[in-house]
Amino acid sequence: MSSLSQGAPLLLAILAVGAGPLAGQAKLQNFPTRQLVGRRPQVGPAPAGLQIAPSGRGALLSWSPTAEQSVYRVYRSSDQASFAELTSAPIPSAPFPDTTAAPGGTYYYRVAAEYADGRVGMTEPVGLTIPASTARAVAVSTVPAPTRFAALPGPAPTNIAASPSPTSVRLSWPALLNVNSYRIERSVAGGQWTTPANVPAPPFTDTGLDPDATVQYRITAQYADGRAGVSDPISTRTTRPVNPANLRATVAVHVTNAQLTPTWNASSTTSGDVTIAWDPVPGAAHYELSGTGLNIPRTLSTTTFGIPDVAPGVARYQVVAYFMNAVGRRFGDAANPARLDVVVGSPPVVGFTAVSRPGSGPGIVDLSWNDGKGATGFKLFRAETETGPFAEVTNLSWAQNWVRDYSSPTRGKSYYYKLVSLFPSGPIAWTSVLRVDVGAEIAIRDLRATVGAGSVTLTWAPLADVWDFSILRGAGNQPRAWILDQYGSPLKLPAGATSYQDSGVLPHTTYRYGVCAKLNNGGGACADVDVAVP
Repeated sequence: MSSLSQGAPLLLAILAVGAGPLAGQAKLQNFPTRQLVGRRPQVGPAPAGLQIAPSGRGALLSWSPTAEQSVYRVYRSSDQASFAELTSAPIPSAPFPDTTAAPGGTYYYRVAAEYADGRVGMTEPVGLTIPASTARAVAVSTVPAPTRFAALPGPAPTNIAASPSPTSVRLSWPALLNVNSYRIERSVAGGQWTTPANVPAPPFTDTGLDPDATVQYRITAQYADGRAGVSDPISTRTTRPVNPANLRATVAVHVTNAQLTPTWNASSTTSGDVTIAWDPVPGAAHYELSGTGLNIPRTLSTTTFGIPDVAPGVARYQVVAYFMNAVGRRFGDAANPARLDVVVGSPPVVGFTAVSRPGSGPGIVDLSWNDGKGATGFKLFRAETETGPFAEVTNLSWAQNWVRDYSSPTRGKSYYYKLVSLFPSGPIAWTSVLRVDVGAEIAIRDLRATVGAGSVTLTWAPLADVWDFSILRGAGNQPRAWILDQYGSPLKLPAGATSYQDSGVLPHTTYRYGVCAKLNNGGGACADVDVAVP
């Protein structure tokens, strides 16, 4: 360079740098040369925000001004290889109209910022297809051409996290300062690296992938001052297709002849409207629902679907989630669909049972069941024959799983019960007939009270199957209460007891005694006797 004289013209060869077969080779045929007087160009900040928009006579370029004072030159290419300068002289600012772009042509543009100290900053190519009618234009996705000026290294993205789904990967990383954009590069199954996107900031979701595939990514931070930092590659694997969770159904049942009182009548279910719903599957393109009432599978973009007039009985349904890759091929786990059985017609109450214990006094019948299947109330009906008529015994306006028949059924007699469950939507369900033999009467017999010196002795006949006895006592008009033991608890006599002596009586007082037996099967029997102490 020392042999050059001041003001002599200099022809500059601009080298392509970076990875690839063009690294380090002179590309004068690919980029216009111009005379630079007495200085070598250095890297400077490139214009940011280059945008190409259609205009009535071609294309209109706009960009953000550089922070330092500069002038601009505009270049155009039809193949991203050979660029020609459109500006015969530097221009001071944007915008710049390209009135020579032909309708129907695809063009790529770059803008160079030239600084007073000789530095030059060049944008990446931005493409535009201008259709025959210039009323609209189509943006063209481009793969950036090799950088024309050497870029100094800058901080690279780190801590890149990948969150895969069957057909997509979400990439996230901490943002860096003074970065214009991030170039995302991808390699599938060890293949060629491609650039799916340039993004202004994290995160980025890469879509249209195949399920169960190994994918590598690297991210280049591109700085406003021309520096670039390339991350280390990371590897992830897209997941296998999954099917929906929480498959559920609601049924609106059409019921006829549902009269329940004063005597119970059978009701019949004519049909039901079934609505199937499920939780969304992230990344799923659509769902396929099949089952009862559907003559062909239904392809759905939503997560709910209604099937009208489904016949009574058990209806079966299944749902498969499908995912799409970039070329429109779909993937789904059809061998393991989400499945659901739906009972159309109100489900009958299950586990309907009854217990009647022997004892004294009116009969007692306790009825219970396992599950009301969502019922909000119940009605209990009873008849003296299996075929009825059935009369209502009690009406429960809340959901529970037991009830006691307080209508004093006769001991030693058989009764027949039905339980009807009530649902908010109007339908009813009923149990089969349940026969209950009311427990036989067991009584304490021959209870007597004998007055002694300052005491009263109670005696009674032996009674089998007794757990223990308790004694009640009331003086005068006072209510009876349990006689207590030394610990303050009701006194308990052993199972075989047949007498009890009360030594705490007062003269000239009438006492009212009760003897109660607790039976081994849970029932009970009581007997009463009054005695006057002289």
